[in-house]
Amino acid sequence: MQDQTVFSRGDYIVDYSRLYVVSEIKYQNNLAGKLKKYLYYQPVFKIDRDQGVVSGLPEENVVKAGFRRVLTKDGVKKIIADIKRIKALEVVDYKEYKELIFSNDPMVLIPLLKSLWVKKKQTSEKVLGRVDNEIASTILDHLTEEFAFVTKRPAKDIRKEIEKELDAATKQAEVGQ
Repeated sequence: MQDQTVFSRGDYIVDYSRLYVVSEIKYQNNLAGKLKKYLYYQPVFKIDRDQGVVSGLPEENVVKAGFRRVLTKDGVKKIIADIKRIKALEVVDYKEYKELIFSNDPMVLIPLLKSLWVKKKQTSEKVLGRVDNEIASTILDHLTEEFAFVTKRPAKDIRKEIEKELDAATKQAEVGQ
């Protein structure tokens, strides 16, 4: 298994919202004058406002800042296959939602998404509140982007597959009631 805290040029990393490529690594002095290894990264999928944007941070802060390596193909396949078996996660407040999303851990995000999906399917209006809907959409978009990139499959196909597994899990939850 690859070390989650040591990175090289060309590595792909992901935070709670986007996918990036490590474009450069430099050793430079920090504000205290100590020589540190800095990672510079840029978005993989650029939109107009991202042209030329490169961000950086000390390598030792990458994990603290919410970054991790992208998943492997096998990891993605396993997560999608396990959606039905992963237990939904009940969250009580918006602050907890934010913390869980910032964790950037698919094994936390899937249970959260699953609970929102089940909630949406089980309500009579078939709609979530605005905040719940935004959270579900953000998580689904984030996972879809990473999974599609890793598997080199179209994002719409990945999204449909995730939604199909979530729907199947919802049906299981309804039967189990």
